[in-house]
Amino acid sequence: MITADEIQAVAMHGGPVTGPDGERLGTLRDVFLDGSTGRPSWGLVSVGRLSRGERFVPLDGAELDGDALRVPYGRDLVQAAPRIDDDDGRLSPEDESLLLRHYGFDDTPTRP
Repeated sequence: MITADEIQAVAMHGGPVTGPDGERLGTLRDVFLDGSTGRPSWGLVSVGRLSRGERFVPLDGAELDGDALRVPYGRDLVQAAPRIDDDDGRLSPEDESLLLRHYGFDDTPTRP
């Protein structure tokens, strides 16, 4: 399991995010921690050069692979994720439910 410090180090250096096959998905821009456990729960990934923007990726099942963060999601799924504004540095329960459904999880938010 990746610790909050390890994943924050990847984000601080703008480390690459790769999919399960090693294909580069983008750059890790920020990490969102679970409010109750302090564990990394979502990564904000810059997904393209041509205004594709940033997408949230669940960090469950993510692993460090050298200086990269490998997630168990492919490019198409990540790029198709809903665009979510994180203006206040948090995900609302509604936004989190939307993202959880997109990635195939139960849509019950786990964070306040």
